[in-house]
Amino acid sequence: MRKFYLPIVLFSLVAAILILNGAHAATLLDPPVASVIATIPLGGQPKGIALDTNANQIYTVLYDTSRVVRIDGTTHSILAAHDTGGFHPNQIAFNSAVQRLFVTQRDSNDVSAIDPNTLNVIAKYPVGKQPWGIAADPVSGQVYVANWGSSSISVLGGADGALLSTLHVPFVSPPNVDRPALATYDAGLRRLYVMGWDTGNLYVVDMDTQTFQPLTIGFSALDVAVETDTHRVFMSTREDGNYHSADGAAADPNTMQAFAAKNLPGRLYSIAVHPNTRHVFIAAVYNGRMLVYVTHSQAHDLLQTLDLGIGDEDQGGQGLEINAVTNRVYLSQYATSSLIVIQDTPDAATPTPTSTATFAPTDTPPSTTTFTPTSTATFAATFTPTPTATATQPPSALPYVLTTFAVGTYPQSVTIDELHRFWGLVAMYDASRVVVFDVNSFSASESFYTQGTHPKQILYAGSNRVHITNRDSNNYAGFAWMGPGENCWAPAGELPWGVAATNDRVYVGNYGDPSWGSVSVFHLQCSALTTIPLPNDRPALMTSTNGKVYVAGHWQGNLYVIDSNNNVRNPINVGAGAFGLAAHGAAARVYLTNRHDGRLYIIDAINDNVTNIINLPGKASAVASNYKTNHVFVVDAENDRVYVLDGATGALLTTLPVGRQDADHGGQGIAVSLETNRVFVTNYVDGTITALQDVNTPALHANAQACPAPRLASWPHGATIPYRRVTLDWADPACATRYEIQIRQGSSKGKSVEAKTNVPFSQYTTGKMLKPGKSYVWHVRACGATGCSKWSGWWKFTVDKNAR
Repeated sequence: MRKFYLPIVLFSLVAAILILNGAHAATLLDPPVASVIATIPLGGQPKGIALDTNANQIYTVLYDTSRVVRIDGTTHSILAAHDTGGFHPNQIAFNSAVQRLFVTQRDSNDVSAIDPNTLNVIAKYPVGKQPWGIAADPVSGQVYVANWGSSSISVLGGADGALLSTLHVPFVSPPNVDRPALATYDAGLRRLYVMGWDTGNLYVVDMDTQTFQPLTIGFSALDVAVETDTHRVFMSTREDGNYHSADGAAADPNTMQAFAAKNLPGRLYSIAVHPNTRHVFIAAVYNGRMLVYVTHSQAHDLLQTLDLGIGDEDQGGQGLEINAVTNRVYLSQYATSSLIVIQDTPDAATPTPTSTATFAPTDTPPSTTTFTPTSTATFAATFTPTPTATATQPPSALPYVLTTFAVGTYPQSVTIDELHRFWGLVAMYDASRVVVFDVNSFSASESFYTQGTHPKQILYAGSNRVHITNRDSNNYAGFAWMGPGENCWAPAGELPWGVAATNDRVYVGNYGDPSWGSVSVFHLQCSALTTIPLPNDRPALMTSTNGKVYVAGHWQGNLYVIDSNNNVRNPINVGAGAFGLAAHGAAARVYLTNRHDGRLYIIDAINDNVTNIINLPGKASAVASNYKTNHVFVVDAENDRVYVLDGATGALLTTLPVGRQDADHGGQGIAVSLETNRVFVTNYVDGTITALQDVNTPALHANAQACPAPRLASWPHGATIPYRRVTLDWADPACATRYEIQIRQGSSKGKSVEAKTNVPFSQYTTGKMLKPGKSYVWHVRACGATGCSKWSGWWKFTVDKNAR
């Protein structure tokens, strides 16, 4: 055992986000312009979005399943869903003049008129080839459809859908044509704006004369939006990453003035402007990440960048709409099959316009904060930080993302000092240091050396002690934190990883011991007590409760329980991939994640048996429990998000985006501050921490009964289907909140065709075109507040050999 003294270096946090040449720079002291308040799982890949602001209803179309979904704008709950009547819906518009939805359907070359309340298809109208963009005149009710494949605009009567005229987009140079992408309509000027993909033109279409006036702006022009009171026009060009604006108030389109373009990193997709806050929102995909840039409509300053997880480079975010009444922004997240809800806030002051500000692209999205060293000083335990201003957050029944702040390179794990209430400690893997931050102001105050190389896990466990495992120096370090005592370190086994503390002992899991795994047990002052072998397994993360230690055996999939006498009880096997652990001592529950199959296991900590198994929509890494709210938080490192579940029932409450994790090294740091009701997640790749604000959610019914297995609904077992995309239908148990479905070819042991774990409705249309003449089987189970039902029996159908 060696003892040492802890050198302290204080840091101050420089608040700089982006420096635009001579432009406004947002700082850490500035409240965020916008914040993500909800992520709504949809069960399919969304594209266009439409809003009925009077009824506060949201509509989106799912491209892969050809469905339209209606969502309550207040509760964010899905109210209804229905087939769109065609194939591969692209965009949707709400026509307030006739109270109908209109949907463009790419592969059936038509537009569906849909009742916004029932979502029933009222009529279908043929248009040009591969219709994409759509806009509606709220006065006349006319509908304008941009036909990508036939380079034309179809003008429909809103009331009866009659084809009033077909406008042909001007030739580039005959016989080459320009394909129209997305469109919008300025009712005040009776102008239709359509983006020309091939030329990079913005086409200004006077609907009184039906004449085109092109305004060249760039390459691969995609989307366009109008600021309704100023008639200013904002445009995105996908391939060159430029954001453009133009003065649309000119009476003569020939005199429209285009302003200087601003280059933003990545491919730009949808664009929307808020007429009240003057904020422009631009969806982009950069390095595989879905981003939303927020700029000012007049000064064009880049105010904020929101990272919303993985993004699809081809489809991006093609739905972006703003409800100016509620100040909420809605983005379709194609890659994660979800709808993102963003709360917009007015600026404290309008930035002053500057001359031709430019943005310099980098290899990664702009960081939010940087550290600047200050003079060395002694850390004072009496220091009380002053909380800084944070974004205004509307009341919510669900946890939400509060902020993201920088801590340095490769943060691996995090712990919270609950005794002194306002400190968080982060183990920095690359620097082999611990960064300390304030859980209220999110500012870093100091860092210190971990007395080893590549720290994996850090734990504050009372008794004023902080415990750290150092992976590549094969040692454990204990620190006297905020009180008397000595710092120490001692050799552990090979590749120490997880750490837990109870009964005045520290337990360290050694992932790489020659025997494949062991747990080293130390006294608080680092003297070795014993070593517990875990043959043929590799311990990952650990937790403790009620005097027992729980160890996740990653290779064999065993949950090991070590009692107060250091005896290992009979392990519980959950399959290879056992990984994260957290405990709710008051409720005698332990939560275990399996990183391979994406499951959360709820363990009775009295009898040490599994009481519930939750199938998550993605992978599962580290887990944390907040006993004050009875919420469980699970990190999905592959999809850069956190699942929030009810701690008693395992019901999935919401999904929140976090920073980039890394599937192998990320997803290992999450901790709860009980004093502030905040959850902190380390973002390994980004070098940041995302702070989530937890809230009390109305309790689920304690006596809820388990859902019964679904029953077959509208079509008989063994039917022959004349279509290659098949709609499967089953009876809807009242207790179900989602469904899981599996489809196989031939038999229950045949090749897997589709497997979905988050189907929101009691009907599912296959995303793939099935093979003609082949037989398939499928089964389904219902999931609700108490978990999932048993699987239904396997039901069979055959795709007709002449199916289309």
